[in-house]
Amino acid sequence: MASIGERIKEFRKSRHFTQAGLGQHVGLSAQVISNYERGYSTPSAEDIASIAAVLKIPISSLYATTNTELHATNLSPWASTTNRIDLDQLLQSNIPMGYGIMDWTQTDKERIRHVIEGVFWDRFEELSNHDSK
Repeated sequence: MASIGERIKEFRKSRHFTQAGLGQHVGLSAQVISNYERGYSTPSAEDIASIAAVLKIPISSLYATTNTELHATNLSPWASTTNRIDLDQLLQSNIPMGYGIMDWTQTDKERIRHVIEGVFWDRFEELSNHDSK
């Protein structure tokens, strides 16, 4: 299972960025990028959004822990990065989440994220198709 740092490294290399190059594009030092990739520190939601934007990937790709999850979260060609970040900001908010008296764990939240993203993009595609007619 891949961590956020491992995914950052994977996508950074696939886009031919050095740690210094990626850091420069997102306003971080090469050392900070290295610390993220090695798991010594965890990127903030803002840094994750910036890194994903520079690497031109959906934010959820950095949260995918398996290749199956990674491929399931790929954006459709009609989805813009701006729309993806807005949805992620909603899902990343610090608002406590739960159902009834049960609080959701981080794993629950990730599962919910995947469901909500699927519903969001299905609905967005419907609206986009409707508007283009």
